[in-house]
Amino acid sequence: MKVNGCSQTEYHDALGKANEEHARRNKIDGWVTDISWLKNNLGI
Repeated sequence: MKVNGCSQTEYHDALGKANEEHARRNKIDGWVTDISWLKNNLGI
């Protein structure tokens, strides 16, 4: 059976490639989270 023209195998292959690309794009050295807005506006 195909959904949107893709088999389950094709879907899993595409999902794996998308996850790899997502990980590559989000790989940032020295990343830190700035929560100052939360502290200033919500008192957290």
